[in-house]
Amino acid sequence: MLSYRSGTRTHALIWAIQFFLLCQISAGTVYDKESGRLLSEEEMMELMTNGNPAFEPQMDKYGRATTFLIDTSNPYAQVSMRDISRRPQVGDIVPTFVMNSITGDRLDLEELSGSFVILHYQLTANPPIFNQSRFEAFDAQVTALKKSIPLESITIFQSGQREIESALEPGQYQNQIVPDGRGFAMRYQIVDYPSFILIDQQGRLRGYYGGSEWEKLKSALGKD
Repeated sequence: MLSYRSGTRTHALIWAIQFFLLCQISAGTVYDKESGRLLSEEEMMELMTNGNPAFEPQMDKYGRATTFLIDTSNPYAQVSMRDISRRPQVGDIVPTFVMNSITGDRLDLEELSGSFVILHYQLTANPPIFNQSRFEAFDAQVTALKKSIPLESITIFQSGQREIESALEPGQYQNQIVPDGRGFAMRYQIVDYPSFILIDQQGRLRGYYGGSEWEKLKSALGKD
């Protein structure tokens, strides 16, 4: 299992994400973390001039960073890009999402009400990190589960469409496949790959599960 919390490669990727987000920050999008006050353009310019401010992206339901928070009392202190304490708790309504699959389907959590939803997070479609045989075994189990319960399963890659299509034929799987899913990993505070989120038929969180906890997830579905 690969985690964002360790390793030189991890730190390099975190800084790459931060730079990517900084490129999208503009006046009218940054708020003081404590008070909720919108920072002025002058305040923004001062922060950017004096160093590298630690903006915290707030991801919207489309997986885009549309607003940012900053601790104005300590604006240059490094912040965690993922914080599991900010995850919804079991039983909470899960913040909604709208994703676009690689085959062009619109996946709206609100429209999936009445079905269980599995969000399956993968870092890349490239081996050896990605194991295609395990993915296909997972997809076969999803196919079997769909025969007895209403279920939607969505695999979210951080890889782009070209990389995914070079490794897989997305249309042949029961899993919907979503490319470029970094924003959704950030929205739901994903720190390990592969991993799962299970959402119940009312849109409430059943749990977060590691890549080796598939049987535990099936138990939560009532399918041992």
